[in-house]
Amino acid sequence: VSQPAMDGLLARADAFPGYDFNPQALAVLEELLEFREASGSHSASSSAAPPPPLLASASSGDYYELSDAALACFEDPAGSVEALWSGLVSMRPAWARAILLDPIRRSMNSRASPHKRKHGVGELHLLPYCQTCHAIEAEEAVPAAARLEKCGSCGVVAYCSQACREKDRPRHSRWCCDLLLSRMLWVALPSEALKFAELARRSPLTAYSSKGSERFRGKPPTAGWAEYFSDRFPEQSRLQRLLLTESLSSPLTLLHLLERLRLLGTGSQGGISPALRILIVGADCEADQQWTEILPCLSRDLDLVLVGPFLTEDSWEEEHPELKLRVAVHCYRGYLQDVHPLDGKFDLAVAFNSGMIFYSSWLTALPCIRAYDCPFAVTAWAAAEALQVQQMLWDSGFEVQDFHLNPFASHVPHRVTDDHGTTMFGNMILFVGKPAHERSWRRLLRPSAGQPSDDDVQDALRLMQGFLDIHSGRRTELEAVLFDRDYFLEQLQDVALPQDVMQDLSEAYALLGYLGTSSAWSKKRAAAAELAEATSE
Repeated sequence: VSQPAMDGLLARADAFPGYDFNPQALAVLEELLEFREASGSHSASSSAAPPPPLLASASSGDYYELSDAALACFEDPAGSVEALWSGLVSMRPAWARAILLDPIRRSMNSRASPHKRKHGVGELHLLPYCQTCHAIEAEEAVPAAARLEKCGSCGVVAYCSQACREKDRPRHSRWCCDLLLSRMLWVALPSEALKFAELARRSPLTAYSSKGSERFRGKPPTAGWAEYFSDRFPEQSRLQRLLLTESLSSPLTLLHLLERLRLLGTGSQGGISPALRILIVGADCEADQQWTEILPCLSRDLDLVLVGPFLTEDSWEEEHPELKLRVAVHCYRGYLQDVHPLDGKFDLAVAFNSGMIFYSSWLTALPCIRAYDCPFAVTAWAAAEALQVQQMLWDSGFEVQDFHLNPFASHVPHRVTDDHGTTMFGNMILFVGKPAHERSWRRLLRPSAGQPSDDDVQDALRLMQGFLDIHSGRRTELEAVLFDRDYFLEQLQDVALPQDVMQDLSEAYALLGYLGTSSAWSKKRAAAAELAEATSE
Protein backbone atom coordinates (compact mmCIF):
# COMPACT_ATOMS: atom_id res chain seq x y z
CA VAL A 1 0.00 0.00 0.00
CA SER A 2 1.43 3.35 -1.00
CA GLN A 3 2.23 5.77 1.84
CA PRO A 4 0.12 8.63 0.39
CA ALA A 5 -2.91 6.33 0.30
CA MET A 6 -2.27 5.25 3.88
CA ASP A 7 -1.91 8.85 5.07
CA GLY A 8 -5.06 9.89 3.22
CA LEU A 9 -7.14 7.09 4.73
CA LEU A 10 -5.86 7.72 8.25
CA ALA A 11 -6.85 11.37 7.88
CA ARG A 12 -10.33 10.40 6.66
CA ALA A 13 -11.01 7.72 9.27
CA ASP A 14 -13.48 10.05 10.97
CA ALA A 15 -15.59 10.08 7.78
CA PHE A 16 -17.27 6.87 8.94
CA PRO A 17 -19.45 7.94 11.86
CA GLY A 18 -20.51 5.25 14.29
CA TYR A 19 -17.99 2.68 13.07
CA ASP A 20 -14.61 2.02 14.66
CA PHE A 21 -12.91 0.86 11.46
CA ASN A 22 -9.36 -0.50 11.30
CA PRO A 23 -7.47 2.30 9.49
CA GLN A 24 -4.84 0.03 7.88
CA ALA A 25 -7.59 -2.16 6.43
CA LEU A 26 -9.34 0.96 5.12
CA ALA A 27 -6.20 1.91 3.22
CA VAL A 28 -5.95 -1.51 1.60
CA LEU A 29 -9.64 -1.43 0.74
CA GLU A 30 -9.41 1.95 -0.98
CA GLU A 31 -6.63 0.77 -3.30
CA LEU A 32 -8.32 -2.58 -3.86
CA LEU A 33 -11.53 -0.83 -4.95
CA GLU A 34 -9.54 1.32 -7.35
CA PHE A 35 -8.02 -1.83 -8.85
CA ARG A 36 -11.43 -3.54 -9.14
CA GLU A 37 -12.90 -0.49 -10.86
CA ALA A 38 -10.00 -0.26 -13.31
CA SER A 39 -9.92 -3.99 -14.11
CA GLY A 40 -13.67 -4.56 -14.24
CA SER A 41 -13.23 -7.69 -12.11
CA HIS A 42 -16.48 -7.33 -10.15
CA SER A 43 -17.85 -10.89 -10.04
CA ALA A 44 -21.50 -9.75 -9.86
CA SER A 45 -21.28 -7.76 -13.09
CA SER A 46 -23.48 -8.81 -15.98
CA SER A 47 -22.14 -11.11 -18.66
CA ALA A 48 -22.99 -10.40 -22.27
CA ALA A 49 -22.33 -14.02 -23.28
CA PRO A 50 -25.12 -15.34 -25.53
CA PRO A 51 -26.88 -18.59 -24.63
CA PRO A 52 -25.51 -21.81 -26.16
CA PRO A 53 -27.12 -22.47 -29.58
CA LEU A 54 -29.04 -25.46 -28.24
CA LEU A 55 -30.57 -23.39 -25.41
CA ALA A 56 -31.39 -20.55 -27.81
CA SER A 57 -33.80 -22.92 -29.56
CA ALA A 58 -34.86 -24.84 -26.46
CA SER A 59 -38.52 -25.02 -27.47
CA SER A 60 -37.60 -28.16 -29.39
CA GLY A 61 -34.95 -30.81 -28.97
CA ASP A 62 -34.00 -33.81 -26.88
CA TYR A 63 -34.37 -33.57 -23.09
CA TYR A 64 -30.94 -35.01 -22.31
CA GLU A 65 -29.18 -32.74 -24.82
CA LEU A 66 -30.96 -29.69 -23.39
CA SER A 67 -30.11 -30.83 -19.87
CA ASP A 68 -26.40 -31.10 -20.73
CA ALA A 69 -26.45 -27.68 -22.43
CA ALA A 70 -28.17 -26.02 -19.46
CA LEU A 71 -25.72 -27.58 -16.99
CA ALA A 72 -22.73 -26.46 -19.10
CA CYS A 73 -24.11 -22.90 -19.20
CA PHE A 74 -24.67 -22.98 -15.43
CA GLU A 75 -21.11 -24.15 -14.71
CA ASP A 76 -19.45 -21.81 -17.25
CA PRO A 77 -17.67 -19.00 -15.30
CA ALA A 78 -18.49 -16.59 -18.13
CA GLY A 79 -22.06 -17.82 -18.54
CA SER A 80 -24.99 -15.43 -18.30
CA VAL A 81 -27.71 -16.24 -15.78
CA GLU A 82 -30.23 -14.28 -17.87
CA ALA A 83 -29.34 -16.38 -20.95
CA LEU A 84 -29.74 -19.61 -18.98
CA TRP A 85 -33.10 -18.47 -17.61
CA SER A 86 -34.40 -17.48 -21.07
CA GLY A 87 -33.44 -20.95 -22.34
CA LEU A 88 -35.18 -22.68 -19.45
CA VAL A 89 -38.46 -20.77 -19.82
CA SER A 90 -38.59 -21.47 -23.55
CA MET A 91 -38.54 -25.27 -23.11
CA ARG A 92 -41.32 -27.50 -21.80
CA PRO A 93 -42.04 -26.37 -18.20
CA ALA A 94 -41.76 -29.90 -16.79
CA TRP A 95 -38.36 -30.31 -18.48
CA ALA A 96 -37.08 -27.02 -17.06
CA ARG A 97 -38.27 -28.08 -13.61
CA ALA A 98 -36.51 -31.44 -13.85
CA ILE A 99 -33.25 -29.84 -15.05
CA LEU A 100 -33.24 -27.29 -12.23
CA LEU A 101 -34.08 -29.81 -9.51
CA ASP A 102 -31.75 -32.57 -10.69
CA PRO A 103 -28.46 -31.80 -12.53
CA ILE A 104 -28.24 -28.10 -11.68
CA ARG A 105 -29.15 -28.63 -8.00
CA ARG A 106 -26.63 -31.49 -7.72
CA SER A 107 -23.92 -29.30 -9.24
CA MET A 108 -24.77 -26.47 -6.84
CA ASN A 109 -24.68 -28.77 -3.81
CA SER A 110 -21.42 -30.44 -4.82
CA ARG A 111 -19.65 -27.08 -4.78
CA ALA A 112 -21.41 -25.57 -1.81
CA SER A 113 -20.94 -28.23 0.84
CA PRO A 114 -18.57 -31.05 -0.16
CA HIS A 115 -17.78 -31.93 3.48
CA LYS A 116 -21.01 -31.02 5.28
CA ARG A 117 -21.69 -34.63 6.35
CA LYS A 118 -18.34 -34.91 8.14
CA HIS A 119 -18.04 -31.46 9.68
CA GLY A 120 -20.30 -28.93 11.37
CA VAL A 121 -21.24 -25.64 9.75
CA GLY A 122 -18.92 -23.68 12.05
CA GLU A 123 -15.99 -25.90 11.10
CA LEU A 124 -16.70 -25.58 7.38
CA HIS A 125 -15.91 -21.88 7.42
CA LEU A 126 -12.47 -22.62 8.88
CA LEU A 127 -11.74 -25.80 6.93
CA PRO A 128 -9.49 -25.38 3.87
CA TYR A 129 -10.09 -27.81 1.04
CA CYS A 130 -9.01 -27.99 -2.60
CA GLN A 131 -11.37 -25.97 -4.75
CA THR A 132 -11.10 -28.45 -7.62
CA CYS A 133 -11.10 -31.96 -6.13
CA HIS A 134 -12.30 -31.04 -2.59
CA ALA A 135 -9.40 -32.88 -0.93
CA ILE A 136 -8.57 -32.04 2.71
CA GLU A 137 -5.07 -32.16 4.11
CA ALA A 138 -6.01 -34.52 6.92
CA GLU A 139 -7.55 -37.09 4.58
CA GLU A 140 -5.60 -40.03 3.19
CA ALA A 141 -6.55 -38.95 -0.33
CA VAL A 142 -3.89 -36.24 -0.08
CA PRO A 143 -0.30 -37.56 0.08
CA ALA A 144 1.55 -36.66 3.24
CA ALA A 145 4.08 -34.61 1.26
CA ALA A 146 1.36 -32.57 -0.42
CA ARG A 147 -0.01 -29.63 1.51
CA LEU A 148 -2.84 -27.37 0.49
CA GLU A 149 -1.57 -24.01 -0.71
CA LYS A 150 -3.76 -20.92 -0.66
CA CYS A 151 -4.02 -18.48 -3.54
CA GLY A 152 -1.26 -15.90 -3.17
CA SER A 153 -3.60 -13.06 -4.18
CA CYS A 154 -6.76 -13.55 -2.12
CA GLY A 155 -5.45 -15.88 0.58
CA VAL A 156 -8.83 -17.63 0.71
CA VAL A 157 -9.11 -20.54 -1.72
CA ALA A 158 -6.68 -23.46 -1.58
CA TYR A 159 -5.40 -26.14 -3.97
CA CYS A 160 -3.69 -29.48 -3.48
CA SER A 161 -1.70 -29.37 -6.75
CA GLN A 162 -0.73 -27.15 -9.64
CA ALA A 163 -3.04 -29.18 -11.90
CA CYS A 164 -6.04 -28.39 -9.70
CA ARG A 165 -5.02 -24.73 -9.59
CA GLU A 166 -4.88 -24.49 -13.39
CA LYS A 167 -8.20 -26.28 -13.81
CA ASP A 168 -9.95 -23.79 -11.52
CA ARG A 169 -8.19 -20.70 -12.88
CA PRO A 170 -11.00 -19.51 -15.25
CA ARG A 171 -13.51 -19.64 -12.41
CA HIS A 172 -11.28 -18.27 -9.67
CA SER A 173 -10.05 -15.33 -11.75
CA ARG A 174 -13.64 -14.04 -11.68
CA TRP A 175 -13.88 -14.23 -7.88
CA CYS A 176 -10.34 -13.62 -6.62
CA CYS A 177 -10.54 -9.84 -6.19
CA ASP A 178 -13.93 -9.95 -4.46
CA LEU A 179 -12.75 -12.70 -2.10
CA LEU A 180 -9.87 -10.48 -1.00
CA LEU A 181 -12.19 -7.46 -0.78
CA SER A 182 -14.57 -9.42 1.47
CA ARG A 183 -11.70 -10.58 3.65
CA MET A 184 -10.31 -7.08 4.09
CA LEU A 185 -13.75 -5.57 4.73
CA TRP A 186 -14.40 -7.91 7.64
CA VAL A 187 -10.91 -7.16 8.97
CA ALA A 188 -11.80 -3.46 8.83
CA LEU A 189 -15.04 -3.89 10.77
CA PRO A 190 -14.99 -3.82 14.57
CA SER A 191 -15.12 -7.27 16.14
CA GLU A 192 -18.42 -6.58 17.91
CA ALA A 193 -20.09 -6.22 14.50
CA LEU A 194 -19.09 -9.74 13.43
CA LYS A 195 -21.56 -11.99 15.22
CA PHE A 196 -21.43 -15.34 13.46
CA ALA A 197 -25.00 -16.28 14.37
CA GLU A 198 -26.36 -13.13 12.69
CA LEU A 199 -24.12 -12.75 9.62
CA ALA A 200 -26.11 -15.29 7.60
CA ARG A 201 -29.28 -13.20 7.84
CA ARG A 202 -28.22 -9.59 8.36
CA SER A 203 -25.30 -7.36 7.49
CA PRO A 204 -23.39 -5.30 10.06
CA LEU A 205 -23.45 -2.46 7.51
CA THR A 206 -27.24 -2.15 7.34
CA ALA A 207 -27.35 1.05 9.38
CA TYR A 208 -24.37 2.74 7.70
CA SER A 209 -25.15 6.28 6.49
CA SER A 210 -23.35 9.24 4.98
CA LYS A 211 -24.27 12.87 4.42
CA GLY A 212 -25.48 13.39 0.86
CA SER A 213 -25.96 16.37 -1.39
CA GLU A 214 -28.45 18.92 -0.09
CA ARG A 215 -29.33 19.74 -3.70
CA PHE A 216 -30.81 16.27 -4.21
CA ARG A 217 -34.53 16.53 -4.93
CA GLY A 218 -35.02 13.06 -6.24
CA LYS A 219 -35.73 11.46 -9.56
CA PRO A 220 -35.89 7.68 -9.92
CA PRO A 221 -32.43 6.56 -11.13
CA THR A 222 -32.64 4.14 -14.04
CA ALA A 223 -28.99 3.35 -14.80
CA GLY A 224 -27.99 1.98 -11.40
CA TRP A 225 -25.61 3.09 -8.68
CA ALA A 226 -23.37 5.32 -10.82
CA GLU A 227 -26.24 7.64 -11.78
CA TYR A 228 -27.61 7.68 -8.24
CA PHE A 229 -24.25 8.46 -6.61
CA SER A 230 -23.38 11.24 -9.05
CA ASP A 231 -26.60 13.01 -8.06
CA ARG A 232 -26.97 12.07 -4.39
CA PHE A 233 -23.43 11.40 -3.05
CA PRO A 234 -21.02 13.19 -5.43
CA GLU A 235 -18.25 13.75 -2.83
CA GLN A 236 -18.00 10.31 -1.24
CA SER A 237 -14.98 8.06 -1.70
CA ARG A 238 -15.09 4.65 -3.39
CA LEU A 239 -15.16 2.94 -0.02
CA GLN A 240 -17.99 5.08 1.31
CA ARG A 241 -20.00 4.38 -1.83
CA LEU A 242 -19.32 0.66 -1.46
CA LEU A 243 -20.74 0.69 2.07
CA LEU A 244 -23.76 2.70 0.89
CA THR A 245 -24.57 0.02 -1.70
CA GLU A 246 -25.03 -2.33 1.24
CA SER A 247 -27.14 -0.07 3.46
CA LEU A 248 -29.28 1.37 0.64
CA SER A 249 -29.65 -1.68 -1.60
CA SER A 250 -33.12 -2.72 -0.40
CA PRO A 251 -34.67 0.81 -0.47
CA LEU A 252 -33.26 1.50 -3.95
CA THR A 253 -34.31 -1.96 -5.16
CA LEU A 254 -37.85 -1.21 -3.98
CA LEU A 255 -37.78 2.11 -5.86
CA HIS A 256 -36.54 0.29 -8.97
CA LEU A 257 -39.42 -2.18 -8.65
CA LEU A 258 -42.03 0.55 -8.18
CA GLU A 259 -40.84 2.26 -11.34
CA ARG A 260 -40.61 -0.97 -13.33
CA LEU A 261 -44.14 -1.99 -12.30
CA ARG A 262 -45.44 1.55 -12.92
CA LEU A 263 -46.54 2.07 -9.34
CA LEU A 264 -44.96 5.51 -8.94
CA GLY A 265 -48.05 7.37 -10.16
CA THR A 266 -50.35 9.32 -7.87
CA GLY A 267 -52.87 6.49 -7.59
CA SER A 268 -55.56 9.09 -6.91
CA GLN A 269 -59.06 7.80 -6.30
CA GLY A 270 -61.78 10.42 -5.99
CA GLY A 271 -59.25 13.13 -5.19
CA ILE A 272 -57.53 10.99 -2.52
CA SER A 273 -53.99 9.72 -3.07
CA PRO A 274 -53.66 6.51 -1.03
CA ALA A 275 -50.29 5.42 0.28
CA LEU A 276 -48.26 2.78 -1.48
CA ARG A 277 -48.73 -0.37 0.62
CA ILE A 278 -45.85 -2.85 0.49
CA LEU A 279 -45.63 -6.25 2.22
CA ILE A 280 -42.06 -7.33 3.05
CA VAL A 281 -41.94 -11.04 3.90
CA GLY A 282 -39.08 -12.76 5.71
CA ALA A 283 -37.97 -9.34 6.95
CA ASP A 284 -35.11 -8.84 9.38
CA CYS A 285 -32.62 -6.01 8.87
CA GLU A 286 -35.23 -4.24 6.71
CA ALA A 287 -36.58 -2.78 9.97
CA ASP A 288 -33.30 -0.83 10.36
CA GLN A 289 -33.01 0.52 6.83
CA GLN A 290 -33.32 4.07 5.55
CA TRP A 291 -36.64 3.98 3.71
CA THR A 292 -36.99 7.77 3.83
CA GLU A 293 -34.15 7.89 1.29
CA ILE A 294 -36.60 7.11 -1.53
CA LEU A 295 -39.36 9.52 -0.46
CA PRO A 296 -38.09 12.36 -2.75
CA CYS A 297 -38.78 10.03 -5.70
CA LEU A 298 -42.37 9.27 -4.63
CA SER A 299 -45.58 11.23 -4.98
CA ARG A 300 -47.43 9.59 -2.08
CA ASP A 301 -46.82 8.11 1.35
CA LEU A 302 -45.21 4.71 1.84
CA ASP A 303 -46.71 2.09 4.18
CA LEU A 304 -44.43 -0.88 4.87
CA VAL A 305 -45.73 -4.03 6.55
CA LEU A 306 -42.81 -6.19 7.69
CA VAL A 307 -43.25 -9.84 8.72
CA GLY A 308 -40.36 -11.94 10.03
CA PRO A 309 -39.51 -14.40 12.83
CA PHE A 310 -36.74 -12.20 14.32
CA LEU A 311 -38.55 -8.86 14.31
CA THR A 312 -39.69 -6.95 17.37
CA GLU A 313 -43.39 -6.09 17.19
CA ASP A 314 -43.52 -2.34 16.75
CA SER A 315 -44.83 0.51 14.58
CA TRP A 316 -43.45 3.96 13.83
CA GLU A 317 -43.54 6.76 11.29
CA GLU A 318 -40.88 8.99 9.74
CA GLU A 319 -41.69 12.16 7.80
CA HIS A 320 -39.71 14.05 5.18
CA PRO A 321 -39.90 17.63 6.52
CA GLU A 322 -39.82 19.36 3.13
CA LEU A 323 -41.93 17.01 1.04
CA LYS A 324 -44.61 16.37 3.67
CA LEU A 325 -44.44 12.66 2.83
CA ARG A 326 -44.10 9.91 5.39
CA VAL A 327 -42.97 6.30 5.76
CA ALA A 328 -45.04 4.17 8.15
CA VAL A 329 -43.47 0.87 9.28
CA HIS A 330 -45.46 -1.92 10.95
CA CYS A 331 -43.51 -4.97 12.20
CA TYR A 332 -45.07 -8.38 12.91
CA ARG A 333 -43.02 -11.08 14.61
CA GLY A 334 -43.52 -14.55 13.15
CA TYR A 335 -43.95 -16.29 9.83
CA LEU A 336 -46.49 -14.96 7.35
CA GLN A 337 -48.63 -18.08 7.71
CA ASP A 338 -48.90 -17.29 11.45
CA VAL A 339 -50.27 -13.76 10.98
CA HIS A 340 -52.17 -14.33 7.71
CA PRO A 341 -54.52 -12.84 6.65
CA LEU A 342 -53.41 -9.24 7.09
CA ASP A 343 -55.99 -6.51 6.65
CA GLY A 344 -56.26 -4.60 3.41
CA LYS A 345 -54.70 -4.94 -0.02
CA PHE A 346 -51.07 -4.58 -1.04
CA ASP A 347 -49.59 -2.99 -4.15
CA LEU A 348 -46.55 -5.26 -4.00
CA ALA A 349 -45.06 -8.07 -1.89
CA VAL A 350 -41.27 -8.38 -1.63
CA ALA A 351 -38.85 -10.92 -0.16
CA PHE A 352 -35.34 -9.44 0.05
CA ASN A 353 -32.51 -12.01 0.15
CA SER A 354 -35.09 -14.63 1.09
CA GLY A 355 -32.91 -17.74 1.15
CA MET A 356 -36.16 -19.44 0.19
CA ILE A 357 -34.63 -22.76 -0.82
CA PHE A 358 -32.99 -23.19 2.60
CA TYR A 359 -36.05 -22.76 4.87
CA SER A 360 -39.04 -25.11 4.74
CA SER A 361 -41.29 -22.45 6.29
CA TRP A 362 -41.47 -20.76 2.87
CA LEU A 363 -43.43 -23.71 1.46
CA THR A 364 -46.47 -22.76 3.54
CA ALA A 365 -45.87 -19.00 3.25
CA LEU A 366 -46.05 -18.91 -0.57
CA PRO A 367 -49.78 -19.80 -0.85
CA CYS A 368 -50.49 -16.99 1.66
CA ILE A 369 -48.57 -14.49 -0.50
CA ARG A 370 -50.45 -15.65 -3.59
CA ALA A 371 -53.75 -15.03 -1.78
CA TYR A 372 -53.01 -11.27 -1.71
CA ASP A 373 -53.21 -11.28 -5.53
CA CYS A 374 -50.44 -8.72 -6.09
CA PRO A 375 -47.04 -8.85 -7.82
CA PHE A 376 -44.40 -10.69 -5.78
CA ALA A 377 -40.75 -9.62 -6.16
CA VAL A 378 -37.90 -11.75 -4.85
CA THR A 379 -34.17 -11.08 -4.63
CA ALA A 380 -31.46 -13.69 -4.20
CA TRP A 381 -27.82 -13.69 -3.10
CA ALA A 382 -26.55 -15.65 -6.10
CA ALA A 383 -27.59 -17.03 -9.48
CA ALA A 384 -27.80 -20.66 -8.35
CA GLU A 385 -30.16 -19.76 -5.51
CA ALA A 386 -32.26 -17.50 -7.76
CA LEU A 387 -32.91 -20.22 -10.35
CA GLN A 388 -34.13 -22.64 -7.67
CA VAL A 389 -36.33 -19.98 -6.03
CA GLN A 390 -38.02 -18.95 -9.27
CA GLN A 391 -38.97 -22.62 -9.77
CA MET A 392 -40.59 -22.56 -6.33
CA LEU A 393 -42.65 -19.59 -7.49
CA TRP A 394 -43.74 -21.43 -10.65
CA ASP A 395 -44.76 -24.42 -8.49
CA SER A 396 -46.72 -22.07 -6.20
CA GLY A 397 -48.86 -20.71 -9.01
CA PHE A 398 -46.90 -17.57 -9.97
CA GLU A 399 -45.84 -16.63 -13.49
CA VAL A 400 -42.26 -15.34 -13.39
CA GLN A 401 -42.11 -12.74 -16.13
CA ASP A 402 -38.93 -10.82 -15.29
CA PHE A 403 -35.53 -12.18 -14.21
CA HIS A 404 -32.37 -10.07 -14.30
CA LEU A 405 -29.32 -8.82 -12.45
CA ASN A 406 -30.42 -6.09 -10.07
CA PRO A 407 -28.89 -2.67 -10.94
CA PHE A 408 -29.09 -1.82 -7.22
CA ALA A 409 -27.53 -4.99 -5.84
CA SER A 410 -25.04 -4.51 -3.03
CA HIS A 411 -21.42 -4.43 -4.18
CA VAL A 412 -20.21 -5.66 -0.78
CA PRO A 413 -19.10 -9.30 -1.16
CA HIS A 414 -20.17 -11.70 1.60
CA ARG A 415 -18.55 -15.03 2.39
CA VAL A 416 -21.30 -16.48 4.57
CA THR A 417 -21.34 -19.58 2.38
CA ASP A 418 -20.03 -23.12 2.54
CA ASP A 419 -18.25 -22.61 -0.80
CA HIS A 420 -14.90 -20.96 -0.06
CA GLY A 421 -14.42 -20.10 -3.73
CA THR A 422 -17.22 -17.57 -4.23
CA THR A 423 -18.87 -14.61 -2.59
CA MET A 424 -22.50 -13.52 -2.44
CA PHE A 425 -24.05 -10.09 -2.97
CA GLY A 426 -27.20 -8.79 -1.30
CA ASN A 427 -30.18 -8.49 -3.69
CA MET A 428 -27.97 -9.64 -6.58
CA ILE A 429 -30.70 -11.28 -8.71
CA LEU A 430 -34.17 -9.76 -8.99
CA PHE A 431 -37.30 -11.34 -10.42
CA VAL A 432 -41.03 -10.65 -10.30
CA GLY A 433 -43.90 -13.11 -10.29
CA LYS A 434 -47.60 -12.49 -10.74
CA PRO A 435 -50.37 -14.87 -9.64
CA ALA A 436 -51.34 -17.11 -12.55
CA HIS A 437 -55.04 -17.30 -13.34
CA GLU A 438 -54.85 -20.83 -14.75
CA ARG A 439 -53.25 -24.04 -13.47
CA SER A 440 -49.92 -24.50 -15.25
CA TRP A 441 -50.77 -28.08 -16.33
CA ARG A 442 -54.34 -27.47 -17.55
CA ARG A 443 -53.47 -26.89 -21.22
CA LEU A 444 -51.40 -30.08 -21.32
CA LEU A 445 -54.20 -32.12 -19.79
CA ARG A 446 -57.00 -30.59 -21.85
CA PRO A 447 -55.65 -29.37 -25.21
CA SER A 448 -57.88 -27.18 -27.39
CA ALA A 449 -58.08 -29.92 -30.01
CA GLY A 450 -57.83 -33.70 -29.75
CA GLN A 451 -56.61 -35.85 -26.88
CA PRO A 452 -53.41 -35.23 -24.88
CA SER A 453 -50.40 -37.39 -25.66
CA ASP A 454 -48.85 -39.61 -22.99
CA ASP A 455 -45.90 -37.21 -22.81
CA ASP A 456 -48.24 -34.29 -22.19
CA VAL A 457 -50.10 -36.14 -19.44
CA GLN A 458 -46.84 -37.16 -17.76
CA ASP A 459 -45.61 -33.57 -17.88
CA ALA A 460 -48.93 -32.41 -16.43
CA LEU A 461 -48.44 -34.81 -13.51
CA ARG A 462 -44.92 -33.51 -12.96
CA LEU A 463 -46.23 -29.96 -12.74
CA MET A 464 -48.98 -31.09 -10.36
CA GLN A 465 -46.32 -32.65 -8.15
CA GLY A 466 -44.56 -29.28 -7.89
CA PHE A 467 -47.79 -27.56 -6.89
CA LEU A 468 -48.70 -30.27 -4.36
CA ASP A 469 -45.22 -30.15 -2.80
CA ILE A 470 -45.73 -26.46 -2.09
CA HIS A 471 -49.35 -26.84 -1.03
CA SER A 472 -48.60 -29.69 1.39
CA GLY A 473 -45.40 -28.13 2.73
CA ARG A 474 -43.46 -31.33 1.93
CA ARG A 475 -40.78 -32.23 -0.57
CA THR A 476 -41.18 -35.52 -2.44
CA GLU A 477 -38.65 -37.23 -4.69
CA LEU A 478 -38.53 -35.99 -8.27
CA GLU A 479 -40.78 -38.13 -10.52
CA ALA A 480 -42.48 -39.75 -7.49
CA VAL A 481 -45.86 -38.77 -8.95
CA LEU A 482 -45.13 -41.11 -11.90
CA PHE A 483 -42.99 -43.93 -10.58
CA ASP A 484 -44.13 -44.24 -6.96
CA ARG A 485 -47.80 -43.31 -7.29
CA ASP A 486 -49.14 -45.07 -4.18
CA TYR A 487 -46.47 -43.54 -1.93
CA PHE A 488 -47.08 -40.10 -3.45
CA LEU A 489 -50.83 -40.29 -2.82
CA GLU A 490 -50.29 -41.52 0.72
CA GLN A 491 -48.30 -38.34 1.46
CA LEU A 492 -51.42 -36.31 0.62
CA GLN A 493 -53.90 -38.18 2.80
CA ASP A 494 -53.91 -35.60 5.62
CA VAL A 495 -53.65 -32.54 3.34
CA ALA A 496 -56.66 -30.41 2.38
CA LEU A 497 -56.39 -30.14 -1.41
CA PRO A 498 -58.35 -27.99 -3.85
CA GLN A 499 -61.06 -30.08 -5.47
CA ASP A 500 -60.07 -29.10 -9.02
CA VAL A 501 -56.50 -30.30 -8.41
CA MET A 502 -57.73 -33.64 -7.04
CA GLN A 503 -59.94 -34.03 -10.09
CA ASP A 504 -57.07 -33.21 -12.47
CA LEU A 505 -54.79 -35.69 -10.70
CA SER A 506 -57.34 -38.53 -10.96
CA GLU A 507 -58.06 -37.64 -14.59
CA ALA A 508 -54.36 -37.73 -15.50
CA TYR A 509 -53.84 -41.10 -13.85
CA ALA A 510 -56.91 -42.46 -15.66
CA LEU A 511 -55.52 -41.26 -19.02
CA LEU A 512 -52.31 -43.18 -18.35
CA GLY A 513 -54.22 -46.35 -17.53
CA TYR A 514 -54.30 -46.10 -13.74
CA LEU A 515 -58.06 -46.68 -13.68
CA GLY A 516 -58.12 -47.64 -10.02
CA THR A 517 -56.62 -45.65 -7.19
CA SER A 518 -56.32 -46.54 -3.53
CA SER A 519 -59.60 -46.74 -1.61
CA ALA A 520 -58.39 -44.08 0.84
CA TRP A 521 -57.75 -41.68 -2.05
CA SER A 522 -61.17 -42.40 -3.55
CA LYS A 523 -62.84 -41.66 -0.21
CA LYS A 524 -60.83 -38.43 0.10
CA ARG A 525 -61.91 -37.27 -3.34
CA ALA A 526 -65.56 -38.11 -2.62
CA ALA A 527 -65.41 -36.22 0.67
CA ALA A 528 -63.93 -33.17 -1.08
CA ALA A 529 -66.72 -33.26 -3.66
CA GLU A 530 -69.39 -33.45 -0.94
CA LEU A 531 -67.78 -30.53 0.91
CA ALA A 532 -67.67 -28.43 -2.25
CA GLU A 533 -71.32 -29.19 -2.98
CA ALA A 534 -72.37 -28.33 0.58
CA THR A 535 -70.39 -25.08 0.46
CA SER A 536 -72.02 -24.17 -2.86
CA GLU A 537 -75.50 -24.79 -1.44
